[in-house]
Amino acid sequence: MSGPEAPSAQAALSERVFQWGPGGHLVAVWTPPSGPAQETILVMLNAGVIHRVGAHRLHVKLARSLAAMGYGSVRFDFSGLGDSTLPPDAQDFRSQAQRDVHTVLEALVQQTQVERFALLGICSGAAYAQAAALADPRVKGVFLVDGFIYPWSTDSSIPAGVDAPVLRGAWSASMDGVCSHRSCFARPSGRCGLLNVTRARP
Repeated sequence: MSGPEAPSAQAALSERVFQWGPGGHLVAVWTPPSGPAQETILVMLNAGVIHRVGAHRLHVKLARSLAAMGYGSVRFDFSGLGDSTLPPDAQDFRSQAQRDVHTVLEALVQQTQVERFALLGICSGAAYAQAAALADPRVKGVFLVDGFIYPWSTDSSIPAGVDAPVLRGAWSASMDGVCSHRSCFARPSGRCGLLNVTRARP
C-alpha cells in the first residue's frame, strides 16, 4: 500500500486495546509510534459524553497521523463513558475523571517507560486536561479546545486556582509536531489560530 492512507493503515494494524485501573474498568486504545519514538505521549480525553473515538473520529485520525510522526498516543473512555465501567469506589464525575487520568498516566509509564505527556481536551475534556496538568508534573503540555467556564470559576475568563500566565502562555517546546500549523509556534505570541494551546510546564 502506498500514498497518504499507508501510514494510517500501518498505525491501525499496530494499535492495542488495554484495560487499566481497578478491575480493568478503563478501556483504552494505544497507538504506538511508527519508527523512532518521540519523547512525549499524547493522551486524548473524552469530549463530553462522546466515545473515545472523538467527534467525527477526530481522536482516531489524530492518533494515526501522529504515529507516522513518531508520537505514541492513547485515547480512552472516562469511567462510566463508552466502554469503561464505573469502579466500585467511584467518586463524583469530576473527581473520578482526574483519578482516571492519573491511572492512565501511571499505566503508560509502566508500559512505555515514558514520563512526558501532553493532554488533548475538547469541551469538558479541556477542563479535565487543565486540572490534570496542574496536578501532575509529568504533563508537559495541554491542548485545550472549546473549553467551558464552569460555575466554579472566579471571573469571566480564568477558572479558580489557575494562574493567568498558565492560561495565556504558549507551550511549544516538546511536542510542536502535534499541531499541523507549525507556523503558529514561530509567532512571538506562540498562539495557534485553531487551538487554545497553553503552557503547563517548561
